[in-house]
This record gives sequence, structure tokens and C-alpha cells, in this order.
Amino acid sequence: MLPKPIQGVVYFIIDNLAVWLYAPLQALDRMLPAPIQKAYRKVVFEIPLKLMGRQIYHRFKFRDALFKPITRLIYRAELPKGGTVVQVGASSGRETCRFANAVGPTGQVIAVEPVPSNQALLEEELKRQGVTHVRVVKCGAWNTKTTLLFYTAGPKENRIADLNSDTVEFERHGTRVDIGPDYFENSETLDVDTIANIVGSDTQVDFLLIEVNGAELKALKGAEAILPNIKQIAVRGHVELDGEPLKIPLEAYLREHGFATEVIQEDIVIGRARG
Repeated sequence: MLPKPIQGVVYFIIDNLAVWLYAPLQALDRMLPAPIQKAYRKVVFEIPLKLMGRQIYHRFKFRDALFKPITRLIYRAELPKGGTVVQVGASSGRETCRFANAVGPTGQVIAVEPVPSNQALLEEELKRQGVTHVRVVKCGAWNTKTTLLFYTAGPKENRIADLNSDTVEFERHGTRVDIGPDYFENSETLDVDTIANIVGSDTQVDFLLIEVNGAELKALKGAEAILPNIKQIAVRGHVELDGEPLKIPLEAYLREHGFATEVIQEDIVIGRARG
């Protein structure tokens, strides 16, 4: 293990090299026509990330070192020291801790997680890493405050049961995945609330991330009252409800509310506040 001062220098070099390397690749990605873009993304982004994820990231903790450039390059987001991040769908807390480290002890992360088994993992991870500036909110995100039936399975494999859709699917590594009722092991009724209620009207948010397996649009609509207070939003739009990709209404909604938008790899919809 390298001494901490040397680790800091190494991480700084890795951070800046990653930005310099990937910024032109991302710029080219945005200029390519759709038929070529898909193949380009697979070769340039998806395959290297998969290989690094298995062989390097977890063993050498490179994802921790690269987290800020990852958020710049994947989510187009800046995470300033002292800033506020809202993570909707915090799961087991590994990414939550990375957000917390990025904004530092003077910042805050609001981690929203509805499933009790995930909440336990999240709180355990925060304790293990000694992170104290995360507020864990034990409910799901929806467009109103109520209780809803959830289908539950593994840490990242949970969703609200009633999405007003006969089919709920997404593509994973070129394979269609049907996340209908038979996909899940259990079900339970859990609390949900709006992002606006969770965050509060006085909080300025630097980055809002929503990943909730098909309920993204409802969750985003629950943030409407505080959208003027949010600098940047990233929402996963990869799920298809009755064959219709969520990325389309998500991008339209953000545009209607004054955000500059783009859809990037993995059908992540990015919204940036104008001005």
C-alpha cells in the first residue's frame, strides 16, 4: 500500500489523464450518426469498462480513484467540495460512499433507498467506511407520498410493482431482460415520497441521480417543485415500458422544464440547468 501523500499524487495523475483521454472520445461520440454510434460506444466504452471492472477496478480500487472523472465523463457532472448530491436508488451504498468522498465532509449526500435489506447494507457500508455526512432516507421516490407494492430480489434488483405497464424490459449486454413479476423473489409494501419533499425547498442540489428500474419518470415528476434548485440531473432511461423506452419521455420532460439535455451511453438522460 502506498503512503497517503503518494496515493494522492497518483490519484491526481490518474484523474487528469482519464479526463484528457476520454474527453475527445466523448466529443466524437456525440457527433456520430446513430447506426455507427452504437458500435463505437461498445468498442470504446463498454468493453474496456467491463474488462477493467472485473480485473482492475475492484481489486485495486481504481473506481474510487477514478470516481470524479467517471462522473464527469459518464454523467457529465461536477461534484464540488461542499456540494450536495441526491442519489435516488442508493442500493448497498458503495456508490453513496464514493459520492460522499467526492463532496467531502463539508458536503452532503441524500441517499434514498426504500428496501429494508438494502437500507441495512447501506448503513453498514457507511459505518465501515466511517462516512458521517450522508442522510439516509428510508423510502422510495414517486410523484406523491403513499405506500406501494415493491418486487424485491438482490441489492439492485427491486422495482415498484405497478408501473401501469404489461411489460417491463431492458437490454443487458445485447440480451433482452424481462423484469416482470416472475423475475423477483419477494414482494413487500413500502413507503414512497416525492423527491421535493425528501430534499426540501431550501436545498441547492449540485447533482441528482435517479436509478429506480422503470419508475424514473414518476420519481422525476416528484422533483418538479425543486427543479429550479438543481444544477444537473442524470436519469437512467434504459427500461422500456410496453416497448416504449423511458429515455424519450424523460428527455422531453427535462426539456419542458428548461434543462439542456442529451442521451448518452446506456440510455442515461442528462439534464443541465441553463444559464
